[in-house]
Amino acid sequence: MTVTTDNNNTKAFDMATLEALGVTRQDQLHPFLTGPLSAAHASRDPKTGEIFNYNLDLGAKAVYRVFKADVENR
Repeated sequence: MTVTTDNNNTKAFDMATLEALGVTRQDQLHPFLTGPLSAAHASRDPKTGEIFNYNLDLGAKAVYRVFKADVENR
C-alpha cells in the first residue's frame, strides 16, 4: 500500500501489518524530478503496474515534468 500527497514523497506500508516500509522521493526515481509538488492521485496502468504522474518545479517559469515509474519492481 502506498500513501501519496501533493508533495513529491510517497510512503509505502505493509498491507498485512501496516508497518511503514519507507519513503521515496521523486528525485530518487530520476534526478530531473526536483520540484516539490506532484499530483496526490497518480494514474496507474492496471496491466503493467506503472504509475504516471507529474512533478512541478515552481519559479518564475513553472516546469511540469510528466513521468512514469515501475513501482512493482522497486
